[in-house]
This record gives sequence, structure tokens and C-alpha cells, in this order.
Amino acid sequence: MILNDWFRTGDIGSVDGDSFLTPHRHMSEVINRGGEKIAPAEIESALLSHPAVAEAAAFGIPRPRLGEDIAAAIIPRPHAQTTPAELRQFLQCKLASFKIPRHILILDQLPKGETGKVQKRQLRELFDERSGQQSMPVRRAANGRLDLEAELLMLWRRLLKSDAVTLDDDFFACGGDSLLAMEMLLQLEQLIGKAVPETILFGAETIRQLAQKLDTETDATTPTTIAQFHTGANRPPLYFFNGDLRYGHRGLRRMVELLGPDYPIISINPHGLGGEAIPASIEHMAADRLPLILERRASGPFLLGGKCNGAMVAFEAARQLVATGHTVHMVAMIDPPTVNARPATRAIVRLMKPIVSRHFLRRIFERLARQEREAKYSTSEPVWTAKGKILPALWDAYSMAMAQYLPASLEVPVTFYAAEHEGRNWRHLCSQLEVVQVPWGHDGCMTVGAERLVGHLRQRINALVDRVPGEGGRRAGKIICSSMVGPKFNPNG
Repeated sequence: MILNDWFRTGDIGSVDGDSFLTPHRHMSEVINRGGEKIAPAEIESALLSHPAVAEAAAFGIPRPRLGEDIAAAIIPRPHAQTTPAELRQFLQCKLASFKIPRHILILDQLPKGETGKVQKRQLRELFDERSGQQSMPVRRAANGRLDLEAELLMLWRRLLKSDAVTLDDDFFACGGDSLLAMEMLLQLEQLIGKAVPETILFGAETIRQLAQKLDTETDATTPTTIAQFHTGANRPPLYFFNGDLRYGHRGLRRMVELLGPDYPIISINPHGLGGEAIPASIEHMAADRLPLILERRASGPFLLGGKCNGAMVAFEAARQLVATGHTVHMVAMIDPPTVNARPATRAIVRLMKPIVSRHFLRRIFERLARQEREAKYSTSEPVWTAKGKILPALWDAYSMAMAQYLPASLEVPVTFYAAEHEGRNWRHLCSQLEVVQVPWGHDGCMTVGAERLVGHLRQRINALVDRVPGEGGRRAGKIICSSMVGPKFNPNG
């Protein structure tokens, strides 16, 4: 292709200080996994740093949901031994989690052309061939756990569109993702006829492991209010009001996976998922959840976050903590409606609240929120919409609570991750506001498109942990917590 008298080869290169051009790779080799562009050379370099690897090649394989997933092939050094599982574990400290190959082939030699370049098309064909050869028949038994394993095996093969899946294969290594995991859990509940704990897939990525956990954990049919992830890490935890009225803690899986084991998260479910009463206001929701936080950490500094309605509860919880003398270092708000953050709307709601019904306020709120999304949303951007229905009673209660909420100002660093709502409206309430645009819409920004959001959130947490010591800051490499403990906050003033 000729462009402005230049022949466009499609190669990617770099120019050094002496104007020498060094070619690196062809653009077609870049792996596009769920919108993230991943350079094979980075993965190959990380693999070659393993003492048992002599040669390595990374390549993309087609996936219906993500577009492409990552695979790699290696040649071991003479007399050296390694396994795909060992290599993936080794790469955890070298690469971001979404860059780690889900599939690794160990070969005697890599297919190469006449110039010595690795033929990645042949590697893809070899991968497809080997996947087809690993198929195993479904095993059944009259009773016991083996029946469940057989049913799970058929379910996984159907969802993953591969007869190569075995009882000991990792769901995510076989091409599964967080979206498919949610769908699998919903079908699993229908299969066994009872609720499945939201966190069951953590530590149970194979069919054998999952069947064993199902035997011991499915008696707890009520969703737990609190779920703790990576609590052994030496960092202050992020208390996250997940706000997911469909899946509860399950909707946080992708964030937990991408942040990794060094970032503890304590997920707090919305009211009502476990059959509990739903407070009538955001203020009362926050006040009711604060004891769950203070039981685990009596004093600050606190890191809070939340999504949608949960972001509003997190903002209000931060305000109540500060009002009672605690230190809050960050509030991360993921795409909540911003209608009631606008000065004009706040004045109208404050005026109408005593004289109109809650249902009337709710209709106004929902109409303005819809207009806000339509004004911000660009049809050129990809958007993912979650499956599964929200119970009408849950949605009614939360939409009425959000419609009446008039947040007060908060002098705490706030990061607003804007997918379908305009975060700048919160500048009237937060003097330390940062707005970050994130892709894939309201539902997809924490699932299929979570890499950008989680990458920025990780940077924010790192900056807070490593900042200059002060009240609640770091001293001698450790977090020093504030010793202030105030009285219980009264949401009625």
C-alpha cells in the first residue's frame, strides 16, 4: 500500500538517537485480547528469562468473546524440565495477569521459514490439532460426586465450545473468562437446584476442585454480606461496595484477578441480596454497613470504593467516617449516576422532596439519568451489557434511595471512573476529584474491559501506600494507622 509516497509494510519498529531504524514485529502479530493490545515480544522475553526455556513464541488464538486469547510455545533447554503450570506461575511476577498465556505448548522445535522466522500460523494449526486430540469421554456413575463431575464436564465443554476439556483443566486456561464464568454459575445453579456461593470459583478452577467445593459449600444458600480476597497481603484493604444487584460478589471476580494477590479487597454486598431489609436511604445503607468495616479495622486510613449504587454508598460511608474522626485516603467511584451531584438538580430535589412522593422523585431521577447516559454515550464505542435480571423489588428500593440522595461535600481524594455517566458533575462536591474515562460501558468496565480501570486503580493504591509519611501514612515500610475512633454516626443528624 502506497501512502504519501511511502510503501506501508505494516511493520512496527523504533528509531534510535542515531536515526537507525530497528524493526520489531508486524502489526498483524499484535494480540487483541478484549480490546487490550498485547505485544508477543514482551511475553516471549518473559518466557526466555526462565532457566528451562531455550526458545519461545507467543501468538493469538481466536476466541468468540475476547476476540483473541494468548497462547505460547516453548522449546526447553537440553536436560531441563518444566510444565505449563510452572511457567504460568513463573510469569505471574513478570507480566500483568491478562498477558499471561492461557495455553502453553512444549515442543521439540518451533516451525520456522527459510529466513529463520517462527511461523505462527503453523503454531496456531498445531494448537488446534493438539486441542482436538485431548478429548476424553464423559464418565458417569450411578451416584456420588462423579455424576456431578460428568455434568460439569458436559457444561464446560458446551460453554467453552471444546471437547478437549478434561476434569483437571483450568476453566480460564481453556479460554473461559469472567463473563463466561458468570453464565456457567447461573447454569450450575439450575443444574443442582440450589444457590451457589458467589466466591466458589476462587481456588476451584478445575472440575474436580469445583465438584469438591460444591459438596461442602452449597448448603449455604444465602449470599454472604462480606467476601474477603487476598487478605494476607501487607497493604490496607480496599473496602468495596460492589453494588451488583445481579451477581453480588461474583461481579468482582475480574477486578480481583487483575489486581493480583498483593492487593486485598473486602467486597460488601448490597442490602437485599440475602433477603435482609433494604434501608430507605443511601445514608442509612452506609451507616448500617460501617460496623462491618470497623469490626475488621478499628481505625484508618481507609480505602473505599464502589460501583453504581455502591459508589454512592461508599461516598456516604467515607463522609460518615470522616465525620466521626477517621482518616479516609481514597474513594473510588465506578460510574454511579451523577444527577444529584449537579447544583441545579440538587436544588430542585431539595425543594420537591418534602412535597412529592418518592415514586415521583424516582421517575424524574431515572429520566435524567437516562438523558445523561445518552448525552455521554458514543455509539462508536463498544459496550457490553450484563445478562441476568434484577429483581424488581431490589431495583425499586435502590432507585428510590438514589433519587433522594443529596450527597454533602467531601474533602477526600475521589477518583471517578466514568463509563456512561459524566463524572465532572461531582467537582461541586469533591475538591480533590479525578475523572478517568473507562471503556465498554457501565456493565463492561469491570468485566470485559476491566484492564484499564484496574491498572489505574492499582497505580492510585500504590501512590497512597508509598506516599510521604503523615497521619495514617507509611513509616519504615509499613502502614501506620490513625488511632482516632469516633462515636457511631447518626444518619438522622
